[in-house]
Amino acid sequence: MKKQLIIDGTEDFVRVCVLEDGELVETLASSRDRQSICGSVYLGRVLNVLPGLSAAFVDIGTDKNAILTEPEDIHEKPVRPGDEIVVQVTKVPGGEKGATLSRNVKLAGRFSVLMPFSGGASVSKKIDDEKEYARLKQIANEIKPEGAGIILRTSASGESRQTIREDATRLLGEWNDLTRRALHRKAPCLLRDESDLIYRAARDIFSEEFEEVVFSSEMLYNSFCGFVSAFGPGLLQRVKLVKTENLLALYRIVSQLEKLGQRKIWLKCGGCIVIDRTEAMTVIDVNSAKAVDIKDAESNILKVNMEAADEIVKQMRLRDVGGIIVADFINMKDKTHKNLLLEHLKETAKRDRNRLNVVDITPLGLVEMTRKRKNETVTY
Repeated sequence: MKKQLIIDGTEDFVRVCVLEDGELVETLASSRDRQSICGSVYLGRVLNVLPGLSAAFVDIGTDKNAILTEPEDIHEKPVRPGDEIVVQVTKVPGGEKGATLSRNVKLAGRFSVLMPFSGGASVSKKIDDEKEYARLKQIANEIKPEGAGIILRTSASGESRQTIREDATRLLGEWNDLTRRALHRKAPCLLRDESDLIYRAARDIFSEEFEEVVFSSEMLYNSFCGFVSAFGPGLLQRVKLVKTENLLALYRIVSQLEKLGQRKIWLKCGGCIVIDRTEAMTVIDVNSAKAVDIKDAESNILKVNMEAADEIVKQMRLRDVGGIIVADFINMKDKTHKNLLLEHLKETAKRDRNRLNVVDITPLGLVEMTRKRKNETVTY
């Protein structure tokens, strides 16, 4: 599979696009007046506490007050109105709701994640190679800071012990600096900014899986190269700057972006999926539509459902849908076919950088899923 990272924009607006064999599978956008604050760390002031809901409202300086879930959690001591506390945004504001916060701060690096308030050392479950997993687990145990926890990311696979240690040491230094600043500042204030999309693309998305990263903006190109040179100088040769007035059109991305607003998505087999968002969940209906094969109806249904499963995962990634997702696939009588569909869906879900959990098929033939969304749902 050929993977490309296409990054276009200006000083005021940036769009990041992930292509797999020329098809758009993920996109992120950021503008000067609309940046994602997910992952950012703040010194916030507690406004009021709701004991019955195990929650508290916190002022972090945004338009809407944020909500802190499980305010006692790791710190045991309950928060009180007027308290100044260090919190991290785990979910961006949406609709009438403010941002969701946690006191269990996690600082992400290129190869590791530092958890100052959690113990233990673990490795990304996306690493399938048992020997590599065991090697990384040993490294994690060796470099884990005293009194803190650490997770080694998927990108740590194949990296040397020294490289991973340096990444973890840098994060520990950032945390120590952050806590010192928190002692001398007044809430609300920003302590660690995660809004720079170019930085996040370099740290969290770009890897050896990508054949190339393409820019048309020299300013964005230089910024990206600066970040990459700090943790992966060997990958710089894959970063390219091209001269074009419309980079997205050059890679046929514009037409694919326009389809993100469509409710009905047609499949190559002639079937289609229909996506509807409600307040509580996202509902997807799979239809055979033009895909009709009377001679072998059961095999035809399986074919449509399997292709629909691929498209559903793709659309959830593209639109960055979060929460509960229910897919109504075409009913299959053959239990073997049902198992094939469920396993295929689970395997396809592994492509998603966010956690897409395929639960099960209900007696009514509905497939239940949940997906963790960090940014705002993509709309066009």
